[in-house]
Amino acid sequence: MESEPLKPMSTQSYQINNLYVMCSCTERAIYMKIMDKFTHTCYEGNTDPKEIRGLVGTISDIYRLINKCLSEETVEFSVNNGIMKCGFETCLESIFTLKFDILLREKILGQDGEVSLKIFDLEQQLRESREQIEKLEQRLIERENEMKQEIGRLTKYENEMKQEIEQIRHRNDIAMRIHAGLSVDPKNISTEITVESLNDNTKFAGFISNLKTLNINDYICRTMLKVGYDSMETINIHNSSSQRFDNNELLCLANKPNLKHIYIANCYDTLNMDGVRQFFDKMTCPLETIMIKNCNQIDKFALQTLCDAKGVKLNM
Repeated sequence: MESEPLKPMSTQSYQINNLYVMCSCTERAIYMKIMDKFTHTCYEGNTDPKEIRGLVGTISDIYRLINKCLSEETVEFSVNNGIMKCGFETCLESIFTLKFDILLREKILGQDGEVSLKIFDLEQQLRESREQIEKLEQRLIERENEMKQEIGRLTKYENEMKQEIEQIRHRNDIAMRIHAGLSVDPKNISTEITVESLNDNTKFAGFISNLKTLNINDYICRTMLKVGYDSMETINIHNSSSQRFDNNELLCLANKPNLKHIYIANCYDTLNMDGVRQFFDKMTCPLETIMIKNCNQIDKFALQTLCDAKGVKLNM
């Protein structure tokens, strides 16, 4: 065991059950004092390390062994005829167990001794209070950090929800303005809008400069796609009125510079193969997919041939 130099007087104190233990070391001896806080009985004495059987090493080594046992509370105390026997037990290097005893004589406490005992009791209570305060302070710091993280997470979520709500409100406002025939600032146009019962809005087409997807749920405008909408990449048309999407409207889509996807439903007898052939003949848009549903004048095999020739994927 490596020894470290001790100061001329090194003192440690402990509380084990109802006993207050003070242990100090000088250059020549180890001093121990044990007081019972209930009976006010005191036991003390100086121990020469040479007198402790079974122990070898310097006085500092033995002092550290004693403090190790006291801190781990591996000490048994017994009293017989005014003599307290302190039985120490410790494990060295996790290999072997070392046991040794120290005997202390009873000392009658005078007034000074009783005062010392009370002071020691107060010091011990103060030490315990400080430890509790330190633990509470550490817990408060940890809890404060947890609360900051939780507040940060909730703030982030709140901001995300506000942005999403604002985007939904913004899209609805744009769709309502277009439906009402009001002008729209191009900076305020969403990249995707869905309109219901759209009237003739050709005069507003120029405002929709960054539109990517146009969803029309009731097509009643025969001229709406003739101008504008050049940024549009996808168009979804669902007919439900008497004025159907027909060959002329399909032909208006042929030269849209960014149009890649077309979906048309419920054209019945208004869209036929002659109009589809004209569209493919004049098509300059980079069309990738076309889907036509519920159009009884469309020949699927003939349409498939036209799509294969242009490299367009067909869904019917």
